[in-house]
Amino acid sequence: MCGIAAIINPSAKGSSEMDEMLDKIRQRGDSAPQQIQVGNAILGSVRLRIVDIPNGMQPFFNETKTIAVILNGEIYNFKELRSGLEAQKHTFLSDCDTEVLVHLYEEYGIDFLDKLEGMFAFLLYDLVGDKFFGVRDFFGVKPFYYCQNGNAIYVSSEMKSFLTIEAEIWKELKPGHYLTKEGITQYYTSPVTTRWNTGPVEEIRTTVRALVESAVKKRVATDLPIATFLSGGIDSSIVHLLCCQYHKNVTALIIGEDSGEDVIYAKRLCHDLNLQYYHIRTTREALVDHLPELIYTIETFEPNPVRGSLLSMQLASVAHEHGFKVVLCGEGSDEIFGGYGDFLYLPDESAFQSKIEALLADLYRTQLLRIDKTGMKYSVEVREPFLDRALVEYALTIAPSLKVTSINSQQKTTKYILREAFRYLLPEYIYTRDKMTLMEGAGIGGVERGKGLLHDFTDRNISEQECQDIKERYPEYAIRDKEEAYCFKLFYEYYSKADFSKCRVINAQKEIFRPNEH
Repeated sequence: MCGIAAIINPSAKGSSEMDEMLDKIRQRGDSAPQQIQVGNAILGSVRLRIVDIPNGMQPFFNETKTIAVILNGEIYNFKELRSGLEAQKHTFLSDCDTEVLVHLYEEYGIDFLDKLEGMFAFLLYDLVGDKFFGVRDFFGVKPFYYCQNGNAIYVSSEMKSFLTIEAEIWKELKPGHYLTKEGITQYYTSPVTTRWNTGPVEEIRTTVRALVESAVKKRVATDLPIATFLSGGIDSSIVHLLCCQYHKNVTALIIGEDSGEDVIYAKRLCHDLNLQYYHIRTTREALVDHLPELIYTIETFEPNPVRGSLLSMQLASVAHEHGFKVVLCGEGSDEIFGGYGDFLYLPDESAFQSKIEALLADLYRTQLLRIDKTGMKYSVEVREPFLDRALVEYALTIAPSLKVTSINSQQKTTKYILREAFRYLLPEYIYTRDKMTLMEGAGIGGVERGKGLLHDFTDRNISEQECQDIKERYPEYAIRDKEEAYCFKLFYEYYSKADFSKCRVINAQKEIFRPNEH
């Protein structure tokens, strides 16, 4: 929905600091940056106009203007929440989702967080108590960074806002946590399963279908045209076909060379069902031409999101060119339904569940970071139905034996229960498709370590000696090879104060499954 920034306990130069902070993230919106002094805080935003376009400028206040809030994201159940608040005599001045937050806080205090459905990062300021709450959603779909200089606390949707701030360390708020002047509090933890749900299979299949359908329906509740990132795989095909059921104007964006397997399957799906699509052709050279800009945009040097962003940046750029503000994608499905090749190599159900929990816990620094930063660079909000909280919590209870199993007594496959849930919707050639990485499916090549487009490019552009020098100078970052060293060099130029980056992320080691490797 936008980018947000805040300064708690601002200095005399707070207004000019806020101007600079907002200028660095103005690409996240399509409106002029706004800032306002509220008590002992300055709240700022750059708005992407999606919900209640004429009346959605932030911050929003309660009736007595003693509580203010700025929000990045979407509260999907805001209409239901608003109805309940109106019954309790709260008065609203807009039809914007952000406004429900101040009234929820007024009614329930910070405990209202459990009532929310959506993706969000927001800063709520209570003038009466001189208290603030910086909140990040359950799985970290929307970003939240902060730093401190003396008594002043700075908050932003992106770290680049801090480039001119005098602070020693920049920090990232983890998913399911909130920040106050007293410190960090965890308000949400994914439920731990102690007993698997093994059936009846028909009941599980029906529930999965209903939860996915509901998640998509929430995310297309807009009069604006909708796009999807369609690869022709299981996840994006389900999302796209459901979007077409629940919205009247949906276009698939398909990227890659004509010979790319994803392109072939995605176009076949659209042709067979007479669906709108746009094919984005690209070249290997075009994808790496702007690598420094890409690293600056996504604010990480981690190889998995960097590789994926090569295509995501171009997808978002074309979405913007075609006037789309809202795009849906299939991210999150592999993490909750066991879609990676890793899941075929694990020794038991306990290891399977541990892998799911680890990948889900780090998703905010891998695929979600990639989707948010590349999308918002072009003022495009990307929504992930598979990370709907009700769906995630239910999927975590499903037995691994229903996620990785055999189809028709043949070779094992991943995401079995998801395939079965939507067998009625998917053509057979999509239902039986194995996973491919975005790069490989687009015909650009593999993404395994030591291979692929980015490896080849960085191998030519950094020497063995420079790579070794970086490894020795920054051992705490655990740089492994020339690809990481080259991307780290670009990253460190801007984000050396991002101390949390020293803790490397967890990715699937085998994103796809090749039968001859098993």
